[in-house]
Amino acid sequence: MVSLPLTELLFLLEQFIYNNTAKISNPVSNWFLFSLELSPVLQEALQKFSWVWWADSSARFRSPDLQTALQYSRDHSVLYFTYGRTLSIARHTSNHTMRFLGEDYCKFRHFGEVEASFVLFHLDDVTQTLVQVWSACAMQEECMAPTRARLACRSVDVDGFCHRFDQSVLSIMLRRLFHRQHDYPAVDTPIRIHELRRGHVVKFFPS
Repeated sequence: MVSLPLTELLFLLEQFIYNNTAKISNPVSNWFLFSLELSPVLQEALQKFSWVWWADSSARFRSPDLQTALQYSRDHSVLYFTYGRTLSIARHTSNHTMRFLGEDYCKFRHFGEVEASFVLFHLDDVTQTLVQVWSACAMQEECMAPTRARLACRSVDVDGFCHRFDQSVLSIMLRRLFHRQHDYPAVDTPIRIHELRRGHVVKFFPS
């Protein structure tokens, strides 16, 4: 297994946060700028380290044993988790993004979106293409961050009721690549290595 230089990666993340705090103080209105700056970071990190874990700040690891997750991503290119149909891609994707990508809502009403930013990429031909296309979408405002897109979602069964930006686009792309079943990852025994803890604060860097 490759030993990642975590201190170097943490330094890069700290510099990114420090340099962009003012720019992304409003995450909805500045999502396009945020996507522009983060997409090349993701591509570069994947090339340099071979693995990238795209994780929401609310994600918490429940187990120190990451071997199962790493092996799954090595075998299947990407490890990701999906929600049920009540959180469908169709409900949570703007009609502007759907039109930009040439997609149809009816194809995604029965597929749950990718769980909020907990995706493990392993460098291979599949993920290289996936991340390049995802990043290219981030460079086009109407693709990932269309005007008047609404981030907040409720339990309303209406196509395009809200928009999850990078999460919405990645959900469409992954469903196009992997659609043999409704729920992922494709394993007999669930991979229980994380949980999402909204509102839980952790100081990653010293004051």
